[in-house]
Amino acid sequence: MKFMNDFKYLKPSFKKIAPQIFTILIIVVLLSLCALVPPYYSKLIFDDGVVGKDEGKILLYGGLAILFFFISLVLEFLSKTLFTITSNRFIVDVKGNVLNRLMIMPMAFFDTKQSGYLHSRINEVNSLSAMFSPTIFSFISSIIQFTGAFIIMFNISKTITFIMLCFIPVFYLIASQMSKALKRSSRQLMEMNAKTSGNLQESISSISDLKQFNSQEKNSKKLIKQFQDVAKKRILQSIFLSVGTQLLKFFSSAAGIIVLIISGIFIVKGELSLGDYVALAGYSGMLFVPVQLFGTFSLTIQPALVSLSRLRVIFDNKTEEELWGKKEFKGIENKIEFKNISFAYKDEEENIIKNVFDNINFKIEKGKCFSLFGRNGTGKSTLMKLLLGFYPDYTGKILIDGVELHDYDINSVREKIGIVSQSIMLFSGTAYENLNIAKDGLTAEELNHAWKISGCSNLFKEDMRNIMIIEGGKNLSGGQKQAIAIARCLLKNSDIIIFDEATAHLDVNTKDIVIDSFVNYFQGKTRVIISHDKELDSISDKSFAL
Repeated sequence: MKFMNDFKYLKPSFKKIAPQIFTILIIVVLLSLCALVPPYYSKLIFDDGVVGKDEGKILLYGGLAILFFFISLVLEFLSKTLFTITSNRFIVDVKGNVLNRLMIMPMAFFDTKQSGYLHSRINEVNSLSAMFSPTIFSFISSIIQFTGAFIIMFNISKTITFIMLCFIPVFYLIASQMSKALKRSSRQLMEMNAKTSGNLQESISSISDLKQFNSQEKNSKKLIKQFQDVAKKRILQSIFLSVGTQLLKFFSSAAGIIVLIISGIFIVKGELSLGDYVALAGYSGMLFVPVQLFGTFSLTIQPALVSLSRLRVIFDNKTEEELWGKKEFKGIENKIEFKNISFAYKDEEENIIKNVFDNINFKIEKGKCFSLFGRNGTGKSTLMKLLLGFYPDYTGKILIDGVELHDYDINSVREKIGIVSQSIMLFSGTAYENLNIAKDGLTAEELNHAWKISGCSNLFKEDMRNIMIIEGGKNLSGGQKQAIAIARCLLKNSDIIIFDEATAHLDVNTKDIVIDSFVNYFQGKTRVIISHDKELDSISDKSFAL
């Protein structure tokens, strides 16, 4: 079964909590055994105490029943506490594993999915906490109680026991139908929520464009319609569950009344004692609990199973570690060569969306400045993305010192490449924190030096530790963002430097700062300029036009 195969994704997390699970199971078994004792003591209270007019036995059996009730409460408290601790640890670990794997997926994976959609998938991991719901362990407990109750009831009255067993198929039929419907609706709800989340995030990140075209109201109506569709689906699901739950309650009550009627007749005939009825009434409910809990168990576990199956998109796709080689790249010694390179963007079904270029050939010599020129959309930046290993499914060869790129550990290649682009990503926090992303263990002297020579000290008046950056650098000018990008590149101290349209849309003064940094501070590095600005050709040793 597919869902059983999906559990392999959780195996590492389960291993970490195995001792806690074992402890919980022991507590559940003890709790089940304790639950079987009070009904039997109730029988003895009536038969030996009340009928026998023995106050001592009434007090003794009553006291023992209370003792077992108290033990059950303590065990239940311990089990619920462990449930909570284990569940939260498990979810944190699974989320960490999902996030870590997501971070090493190839760029092609992200190109076909909205960021909000993926964010929703990670949040869906919370549904897996249902695997540690008290309902699940109560279901295990109910199986043990069912076995004990059946044996005791069978010894008291075979007739009543068999009549009670006839109700079990009815309970199972209702519970199984509810489970199937919930699984179907849960999958649909999760997919709808993921798409709505993606559209919402997309709308917020594109608010300036929506305002420019006066499309806020139109976009809001579209999102509200999606919210309403999700709400309608939830309402229908809730109504269906309510009907199923009430049917289970009806048949449970009907079974209890039947036990009362038949027991009353048998008591009148002298075939049962009053204590026997009290015991049968207490144990008969235990026969139905597994089936009732199976319904609840199914309802509880279905969202978890659906969430687990939806993790396939992350765990069943190959990561960069699985797509690239193991050879460590220690730095360029001779040249980088693109031989007969062709590439096309594809969708999730591997259908070609856009053919970018065919049979591209050029060489980048070590320590030289190489320029890639061409109109927008000709694939200049894409060529460098191939070098960075963002897209492994190109045809032809990318050779670094004669070794094909696929043979290298791609992370070691990226470690040696620094990039300054026109769309630099800055994170919420201080400028100081953004610079420290470049490399671990940076000293204050290194940071201050890079801050100065990158031009940041001219563009910012405050200390880097006091400059707060809002998401994506929305509160900075284009020149300020470029200066921080150059500072990060300097701090990384890479062998290969790529300036990807780094001077686009900049004023003359800021453009001069960027070019000055490129010429003076990266001298001796292997440099690549990507631009449609022919003026930059003058600082290049060699160029290639697309």
